[in-house]
Amino acid sequence: MGRILSEALGVFLLVLASLMGNHLAAALAFAVALACLASAPTGAFNPALTLALAARGRLRWKWALAFVATQLAAALLAATFTGLMAGHDASHLAPDAAGAIPPAWFATLAAEAVGTAALSLAVLSVLASRRTAGSVTAPLVAGFALFALLETFRTWTAFMNPAVLLAWGFHDLVSSLRADSVASALPAEAVRFGAFLPWALVVGLAQLGGAVAGWVLFRLTHPEDRAS
Repeated sequence: MGRILSEALGVFLLVLASLMGNHLAAALAFAVALACLASAPTGAFNPALTLALAARGRLRWKWALAFVATQLAAALLAATFTGLMAGHDASHLAPDAAGAIPPAWFATLAAEAVGTAALSLAVLSVLASRRTAGSVTAPLVAGFALFALLETFRTWTAFMNPAVLLAWGFHDLVSSLRADSVASALPAEAVRFGAFLPWALVVGLAQLGGAVAGWVLFRLTHPEDRAS
């Protein structure tokens, strides 16, 4: 139960910082959560990384599935909090506003896949490698890696985390409860969220593909870990 609670708190803090749009805060929240809340085994507060750690053998699959469910639930809770706190922004509901699928959809998917692969490789290297596992600086390195990747792919708003991605769309839906006219804003946001979900699934698959690629790169770059 303690591991599940720690994972939920870590994801809640990470999503909270991410939805506020501050990359440095998100990276620091990730590092602090890893240092203070990550249990052994850890889910790394990211469903894609959780599955990568399970594939690495660092995490049993029953824990991986429990962590993924917890991460998604905590992300939705954080999105509910930020949506009610920030209030409703109706600008994205304008007729000329961008839809669920961005014009640069290929670049967005590529950024998510490459970014998640790099993040997965970094987290596996510092948290699961025989050379660095247990190092007191590992959470800081992982946080710095997240910050660098968020800044690198900021043009395409890459999330590199399925939980943050889901929370991002859910935030707008919940925020409609704070709109001046809930009766009109809530149905409009519900339609927008419905259109967002299929795109989120595609992006999530790109993130999972990136996590798998990161795991393969880890195996290739850390030959001493292959036998485990």
